[in-house]
Amino acid sequence: MRIQTVLSTGWKQDYLQVPAVFFELGWNLYLPQGMNSVVLSVVTFIYQGYSKSEIFFYMEEEAKKLAMEPFPLDKIHKQELMSYHVHHELYLREQWCESILVRSSLRYPTTISDMVQLLIDIGILIEVNYREITYLDLILQPFPRPKESLVLTPEENDRAKQQIQLFRLQ
Repeated sequence: MRIQTVLSTGWKQDYLQVPAVFFELGWNLYLPQGMNSVVLSVVTFIYQGYSKSEIFFYMEEEAKKLAMEPFPLDKIHKQELMSYHVHHELYLREQWCESILVRSSLRYPTTISDMVQLLIDIGILIEVNYREITYLDLILQPFPRPKESLVLTPEENDRAKQQIQLFRLQ
């Protein structure tokens, strides 16, 4: 099957969005909080023709303006979270995401650039060299599946299957 990407096929809709298949396959379950926003921002920059280095620069600038950054998992003290149930649940979720990434020989992102790099490392984004400049591109077909780049337990695989079934019912 020929790979289809944003750059090779263009965007056929009037607006940009995170590809539905990102959610259909359950990526949002396994990746840190905010990754769908990062995907959307990167797709916007790809569509506008920015290079990889420009995307990293503008993503860092955007992160400062929007206070958009990865969950500070390594800086949070569990006791601080106990009084805030929502934060505690988020902390536990992010710990779980980190355990999947570490088990898969990947790093939990601590910066917005790390988040973009994680998307490259798992194959959702690819690097394309054109006239000695590196660009990023988003895979559309075949979209990578979590089990292709993440080491998942049977329970984690089942969780994704349940999400896929729910997504199809909507």
